[in-house]
Amino acid sequence: MKARKTSILGLTAGLVLLALTAALVGLSAPFTDWMRHHTQHAGCALAQAPAQTEPRDPALDVRTSLAAGECGLAVTPDGTVWGWGDNSWGQLLMKRGDWCRNPRPIPGLPKAKAVSTCLTESILLAQDGSVWGWGDYPGGDWSRSQPRLVAGLPSVSAIDARAGHYMALTSEGAVWTWGGNRYYQLGDGTTVSRTVAQPVAGLCAVVSISAGFSHSLALCDDGSVWTWGGISNTEENGAFCPSATPSKVQGVPPVVRIEAGSGYSVALTREGEVWMWGVSPSGLESMRDEITAAPRQVQGLPLAIEIAAGAQHCLVVSNDGSVWAWGLNTFGVLGDGTTESRTTPRLVPGLFGVVAVAASLDRSACIRSDGSVWDWGQVVRGLLGDYRVCMRPRRVRLPLLMVRQDKPDVSSG
Repeated sequence: MKARKTSILGLTAGLVLLALTAALVGLSAPFTDWMRHHTQHAGCALAQAPAQTEPRDPALDVRTSLAAGECGLAVTPDGTVWGWGDNSWGQLLMKRGDWCRNPRPIPGLPKAKAVSTCLTESILLAQDGSVWGWGDYPGGDWSRSQPRLVAGLPSVSAIDARAGHYMALTSEGAVWTWGGNRYYQLGDGTTVSRTVAQPVAGLCAVVSISAGFSHSLALCDDGSVWTWGGISNTEENGAFCPSATPSKVQGVPPVVRIEAGSGYSVALTREGEVWMWGVSPSGLESMRDEITAAPRQVQGLPLAIEIAAGAQHCLVVSNDGSVWAWGLNTFGVLGDGTTESRTTPRLVPGLFGVVAVAASLDRSACIRSDGSVWDWGQVVRGLLGDYRVCMRPRRVRLPLLMVRQDKPDVSSG
């Protein structure tokens, strides 16, 4: 069976908006603690799809990536990185304090395979398997004027970052982590943060990774899912407890894609089903019966081909290219023109031909099959070329990101 790889969107939220949302809706303890203790980051970053163990539509064999925080980054098919938005910490390698209303190519970078950006820094996975960073990195050894190599990593095939911790998947199927470790999210059995990447023990044949706000996920080539960090798949005295090292998630069918949110996890199975487990998205008390420690299938969805987990909302792409959304909708992230939250999936109007989705704390995005990028939710500092808040999908002014139809190496997405 042919396997395929897809790089998809990744998004981050601004720290001010995180604090505002925490005050308005009441976030889970790990998430609010993260905001207090990890102010160097603002939310989600690049999420990448795994190597698929079942064939899917060849049109989904896209090789694109987009990351957005206070700034936005996009990789075009030739490996060029485009940037726009805020540059307060040198995330766009421009003169500090400048910001770019419309996307422009960023000179001086290696040919990119994927990118990720947080509040104060950006990272890049080069086509040769090396990882580069720039901006105001908490470790203090990155530059605001030129990219610097992340030392000590073997050849890397995928990256992910969120809430101050970083993950890298090597070409050999090993997982390396570094960064914040308050909730055991580095998987080394401690809560000691570190700036040096180290391998995570107890994992093998990993094909995909996902960094959540306080936990981490890994998908192995046999379809099993492993988790560690502040929220795990175990319970003790009726409460969720941290898993200091990787533990296997029980009770979920073989999986082809994983996504980590704020204290909860989402998985796409080989049969096109969507399963969830963990603590319910914060601010949706009525959802607490819908998401539990034991994985459960999400009802009311058509056959799914892609998933995305924001801090408090979820997106699913169906096999007909439509997008479905549910969860907290304070900033219009469900794309239905309202701010009404909901506990069951509903179609996002006006979208078709979608091949990839991403979800952050306060925004959502997608790539359509024609290579166009669409964004909605709380949009700030020029991420759409203006200051408007969009509660319905709107096109981002980027070059078309659509892609070669070759067969990518099977490694991640």
